[in-house]
Amino acid sequence: MSRKDRSIIYSVVAREDPQVFVSTYHIPSDLSPCLLGPSDPEICSLERMVIYTPSFSLCRVCYPISSFKRDYLKHYGVPFSQVQPLAFLRIVHFELTSVAFVGAPSVPLFLCFYRLRADGDWFTFEKRKDWKNKFIFICSVMLPEPLRSRDPSTTIQVEAPLVSTANDPLWKLLCENRTCAFNFYKGILAMGGLNPLSLCHPKVILDRASISMVLIAGRC
Repeated sequence: MSRKDRSIIYSVVAREDPQVFVSTYHIPSDLSPCLLGPSDPEICSLERMVIYTPSFSLCRVCYPISSFKRDYLKHYGVPFSQVQPLAFLRIVHFELTSVAFVGAPSVPLFLCFYRLRADGDWFTFEKRKDWKNKFIFICSVMLPEPLRSRDPSTTIQVEAPLVSTANDPLWKLLCENRTCAFNFYKGILAMGGLNPLSLCHPKVILDRASISMVLIAGRC
């Protein structure tokens, strides 16, 4: 599928699927989730935004959107609908790993590890499978500050901050305990406090050995 021309991409989500999606991921009805007609393309505005269903089903984004994700999008001036779903996989992974080391994920710290890049009409960290025609529409109040679409052709000039400007102890722990980004099990997200629907948010303190066991368990 083309990396360009967002305005001519049509959703392949079946008419009955939006209800299953919003029920599964607890998208509130006041966000007005809907699927437009077969000839209605992905056209966003400040009142209406696209959410790609794989961002939730594959990458474990949860509603309400975490403050770190909101800060990250605001920092780059990129709306939710212009971020490739699999880019969120790395964001969720970073959030969970930071919490596992009893740290707080922050944009400066994230910039020490990742760099945003344009990929056609979207922004991502790496290229994966097709997801561009799997979307529904919801009210843009899902995020407190809706952003206009960003022109992917503009130069991205964001330098990685000096380590001293971030959380030094957490930066060191993340560097010394590298893990791979993958689809986390819901229970693992609850342990990190990243699943707002979970009634239990146990605090976890992991060392080098136990974090590997927990992350491996997340693949089950």
